[in-house]
Amino acid sequence: MTGQKQTSRPTTAGPRQPEPGAVGGAAAADRYEPGAVRAITDIHQAFLTLGCGIVCWRRLKKQC
Repeated sequence: MTGQKQTSRPTTAGPRQPEPGAVGGAAAADRYEPGAVRAITDIHQAFLTLGCGIVCWRRLKKQC
């Protein structure tokens, strides 16, 4: 192997693994059971709705 740079990683491309902290989309479907994915999306929707309500409430208080 003269003239070639040796690396610790293989040169062939394999399937890309999801990042450990990534949640959402196909990555969540592969790593979690279907019921857990549903719970994660329900909790996300609840916090999103709560946040929007708080923003609207504060803006309405400023106007009155």
